[in-house]
Amino acid sequence: MNIVYDVEIPDFMKGSGRPRTEEYVAIRKLIESNHRSMCFCYEVNEQARKRRQSIDVTIKREKLPVMTVIRDNKLYVIKK
Repeated sequence: MNIVYDVEIPDFMKGSGRPRTEEYVAIRKLIESNHRSMCFCYEVNEQARKRRQSIDVTIKREKLPVMTVIRDNKLYVIKK
């Protein structure tokens, strides 16, 4: 058996995790910025509710310092 250390990782293996959503990337930028809140506007209320459920799971899993509020077809993200 031959073991090699400090090898270059092939391109197909880089970033093999789940791709991040547009909302997730924007929330991470919000956390790092001086802004206190942001709003995502969706076509319909149902779409906003589904996205909120998904985003709330990520917020809890990663313990992000934000909270979400939904009004009509708009999803607000507020820093804690």
